[in-house]
Amino acid sequence: MITFPIAAPETIALLEKLYPECFKGSPKLTAIEAMQMLKGHMVQTYKKGTTNLTLEHLEHCGFKFIYSYTRQNLHFAEQPKLSDMYPRLESTREAYYSSFHSSGQAAISSLFIGMSQIWTKFHLHILSKTYFETPLALKLLNKGNEKKEGEPFLFIDSTSLEPEHITNLSELIKSFKIMIIDTSLWAWNDPLLQSMIDIAAGKIDLFLVRSHLKLDCLGGEYSTLGSIVYLPNDKTEHKDRDEMVEYIQDASSSIGACPGLDQIYPFYKEPEFHELTLKRIQEIKNSLNRITPQLTPLIDASKISFEVPYHRMFFFMNLTSLNEDIRKQILKLVRLDSGPVAMIDSYGFDFPTILVTNVRLKKDEYFIRMNGHILGESRDAEVIETLSRIIQISNKSAIPYSIKKTGA
Repeated sequence: MITFPIAAPETIALLEKLYPECFKGSPKLTAIEAMQMLKGHMVQTYKKGTTNLTLEHLEHCGFKFIYSYTRQNLHFAEQPKLSDMYPRLESTREAYYSSFHSSGQAAISSLFIGMSQIWTKFHLHILSKTYFETPLALKLLNKGNEKKEGEPFLFIDSTSLEPEHITNLSELIKSFKIMIIDTSLWAWNDPLLQSMIDIAAGKIDLFLVRSHLKLDCLGGEYSTLGSIVYLPNDKTEHKDRDEMVEYIQDASSSIGACPGLDQIYPFYKEPEFHELTLKRIQEIKNSLNRITPQLTPLIDASKISFEVPYHRMFFFMNLTSLNEDIRKQILKLVRLDSGPVAMIDSYGFDFPTILVTNVRLKKDEYFIRMNGHILGESRDAEVIETLSRIIQISNKSAIPYSIKKTGA
């Protein structure tokens, strides 16, 4: 029987704020029950969305906005602090400009379109792997600049960045005018992100872009939200900073990338929410840190390459070297409805999930992405069993792979 830990004190404290009439004392809720209540509150809040506002100064979810028309703009009336956008991040630098967007990809696309109004041609120098959508967006927006012409911009992605990639960051940024960091798979205050901001802020025009869906909404996928935070180079003149901001805003409006009010999480600025979110991220990391060492002997003897990124939210198993029949067998395994590990293209991390995919820009490459989870050690054995069977199949093992139904 699977048991769940009792909800943390900060979770109960947040629920007491939201439901004071129901939460007197400390009810014995499990962590899962508490998170479901919080998600329910967020969904109910969204249903109370405000509409038909005209040039209003609006306070919403702890932020002050200027609101005129959803597709056109939802801009901050007062620029939030860097610690408002990235709670618990410590920096002496403050953001010059911040904006919310309808998704992380909408934020990146708005930034690329804005930059293209200033630089006719530019290209990204990507330190590590990135989501396939990022170079695809640039290819669409920047006329397919395969020749690496024009201004080079440094692009860093939390998807696969490792600490060794930035050991010489202070020297590296001297070759670039703009640095973009996709922070989506790092906690707001991740030490690696903190160190990069400390090194680069004030020395280069630095943009932080984020998909808040991945880690910042307790695993709920009822809304998408993205953001841009601009930390300018000390040497960039104010008129040039303002020009960049104006182009980003125009781009966001023109492609409908501004968020609706109901996309901004109701308790984004609540300290208890910050604590709960960070503990949740740590539990996801802990799950992979428990699971991956137990797979090492099998991986070492297999034909699959294995990659565990620094962020520890998920890992990859590369199936590219396997023949098509073996890949089909693996796909059959992970698609079984009776399997203990759900096959779903999700970043929820509420339970173990697995995704078999091919990279769209390189269609001959095939991967399994295995997410971490928050259910504790009681589910680890099932995850290890599923992954062991995948490895056995990849080695053309004759071991059968029926799995006892245990639920997702």
